[in-house]
Amino acid sequence: MKTVTLGIYDKFSCLAGECPSTCCSGWKIRIAEEDYRRFQNLSPEWLRQDVLSHIEQKDSTYYFQNRKDGRCAMLDEDGLCRIQRNTDEKTLCNTCRKYPRLINKTGDMLYLSMAASCPVVASYLVNDSVMWSASYNDNVIQSVSYSDSVIWPASFEEDRMETASVQNKVQPFGEMWKNFFSKWDRMQEEKKCSSRSFLTGAEKLTDSILDIILSSREGIYLLDEFAIFEQDISEEDLCRLIEKFFSVSRAKWEKLCQNYLCYRLVSRKIEMPDEAEKEIEVQTLGELFLIRVLAFGRYAVTSHLSDDDWCDVVQMAYRFCAHGKKVSQAFHQTASLLFSDETIWKLLLS
Repeated sequence: MKTVTLGIYDKFSCLAGECPSTCCSGWKIRIAEEDYRRFQNLSPEWLRQDVLSHIEQKDSTYYFQNRKDGRCAMLDEDGLCRIQRNTDEKTLCNTCRKYPRLINKTGDMLYLSMAASCPVVASYLVNDSVMWSASYNDNVIQSVSYSDSVIWPASFEEDRMETASVQNKVQPFGEMWKNFFSKWDRMQEEKKCSSRSFLTGAEKLTDSILDIILSSREGIYLLDEFAIFEQDISEEDLCRLIEKFFSVSRAKWEKLCQNYLCYRLVSRKIEMPDEAEKEIEVQTLGELFLIRVLAFGRYAVTSHLSDDDWCDVVQMAYRFCAHGKKVSQAFHQTASLLFSDETIWKLLLS
């Protein structure tokens, strides 16, 4: 088996009761037929009745019900799942059991990534250096990161482990990676985003996302970070605040950009294997700009940004943009309509 794996995948350990997040909040959790049959034979009886009473069927598919606040009906007040609390992880439905792992098999290639809505994964993107490893039959051939010119520089030949370009074998990742980061390096040398341009872009994005939130009742957790744009503050004062934000966050932001681009260009393809390269680029850049807007909103209130703050905004952005299919599509359309290629690139650079 030829495998491409995100660096944290094999080292991942769930925080369980120590987790500060509720990973399934806002999801419509699908239950496979075999999972539903297992729940019908679940013991003890009180748990079986509890689980079955919170399952609904729609179009021949089973789902866990959600409360009005978007949380799964199986969650206790402390955010832990009653199924996992009273049984074990193997009893969970497949959707919950594999989270935050993302797995996709294309031909003889297996891709293993993880969802950034998990705080462990978000911390990896904020604090570490994102790597992808290429392996064949469990033998790691080479690991690559942002600094590499192409994502798959190692061969996957079945008879010999030889270093060679495999762009023609694992398209579109190799060429997309190369083209994307060539553009990134070129844009960094050109004129950067001004505070006024950032403010205009942020207001456009937050206004559009607000419409999505109000129409879908998802992503309500984003609203606190948008509060700064609703306050009675002059444009000049906001621009000065943005300049301070750019200054204090520059080093952390540059590292996060590199990590998130390295992570998301591949991970998005795992989630959406039929999506065109251009659409992956739009989605990735849109998510990054949302992360930056949320970080500014947090900074405007607290006057500082800790690593935990950065992890929070990465989680929030990913949840909003990737967890729900309907919201994800609406965000994608918004990002593609709001900003031209050059504009969205410059909004990420300062």
